[in-house]
Amino acid sequence: LKDKSIVIFGGTSGVGFGVAHASLLSDAAEVLVVSSNPERVANAVKRLQDGKFGKGKIHGEVVNAKDQERLKTFVIGLGEVDHIVWTSGDSDIITKNLFPNFTVDAAKAAFDVRFWGPVIVAQNAKFRAGGSLTLTGGIRSGTLLVKPWSGFSLGSGVVGAVDSVTRGLAVDLAPVRVNHIALGAV
Repeated sequence: LKDKSIVIFGGTSGVGFGVAHASLLSDAAEVLVVSSNPERVANAVKRLQDGKFGKGKIHGEVVNAKDQERLKTFVIGLGEVDHIVWTSGDSDIITKNLFPNFTVDAAKAAFDVRFWGPVIVAQNAKFRAGGSLTLTGGIRSGTLLVKPWSGFSLGSGVVGAVDSVTRGLAVDLAPVRVNHIALGAV
């Protein structure tokens, strides 16, 4: 990641913040953390700057992935980047809408951030040679993909869709590397 630019959707907490931190430790030239929450963006940028994890520039941007036009405009405005990581997700929709008690609207909303967000990014991003797009389906995505829990059919569906679209995007975006990291219990 030395001298590379990295954009991390969901980079203000959890795995995304860890990616931002590791990118700076790896001498990334520029790290941009993106979230829908202004306070989390400001806090993450401050924590990364205060940590003096490297000489890379640290920026933050507020973008709500549910606003598809704003997301598209933002990604186009980035110009060329080296790497994009997608860890954003609205896990409350999944954890509060267990099978069989979720509505169709809730099921559709579960796809807005975790599925449609990265698809819109893939459609509009411009990658430098050697670039990559890395997607996650959430902190429990590996577990939900391989061995779903009772009541989590919706979550399994979202993660399965992310896993599947990653394979298609890898073909469509080649030679850009596209990967899905299925996080979960070890």
